[in-house]
Amino acid sequence: FYIYFNITVQLRFTVQPEIEELDLSWNGLSEEGCRALGTSLPFNHTLRELDVTCNRISPFALKHLLTGLEKNDTMKTFRVSIYFGI
Repeated sequence: FYIYFNITVQLRFTVQPEIEELDLSWNGLSEEGCRALGTSLPFNHTLRELDVTCNRISPFALKHLLTGLEKNDTMKTFRVSIYFGI
């Protein structure tokens, strides 16, 4: 799943750079998926909204997303719910 997701996310951001809203809520996004998405975020210059709520994202996975968001200058809205495994 990670390899497929990584390739899919990177292809969508490079082949379809016009994506402005991406809703990945309730998709079971793993730490590897967050790493792939975070790696792709700096290369997309049109994404304005990203929703990754309800994915049980750990603080470690969130770090990958935030690292990518730091280098993305078009993001206006980022929705996330953090899972602490409690």
